[in-house]
Amino acid sequence: MSVQGRRKAELLEEVRELEERLEHLSAATAEGVFVHEAGRILHHLRNNIEDERNTVLIVGFQARNTLGRQLVEHRPDVRIFGIDVPVEAEIVDVGAFSSHADANELASFAATCRSTVEHVFLVHGEEPQAQALATRLRAAGIGPVTVPQAGAFHDIHPQDVADRRVSA
Repeated sequence: MSVQGRRKAELLEEVRELEERLEHLSAATAEGVFVHEAGRILHHLRNNIEDERNTVLIVGFQARNTLGRQLVEHRPDVRIFGIDVPVEAEIVDVGAFSSHADANELASFAATCRSTVEHVFLVHGEEPQAQALATRLRAAGIGPVTVPQAGAFHDIHPQDVADRRVSA
């Protein structure tokens, strides 16, 4: 077994031992964890979300089509590790914390880069908000701005970027 595989097995065992010691679970997680749907939180949820004595505290935005969004929407069942699991735990969505910049911060940052950026791709967040930010950036003279559709491909030529850096 590789070192990485051994460490993963050790972590899983640590999770199992922790869950055996806990009578009730309160799990808090930030955005990103549910987006990537990976990590210890999934094991904690899988083993504890069916217990009504437990609370899951969600403190950040949960993107569409993620486990976190399903929990925030109070779906009666969610799929974890390919298994449909009934949600009996209390789900509390604080929604007040974010580690991401907001539209004002992004627009301000983009304005500082206006002279060196040839094209902006908005690839994070939900489409209506990304489109609104794209419109705002264009109005500020930043662009072109593209909000790619899911699965879309765009050619970006690294040599063109390297040539600009050398001549700048």
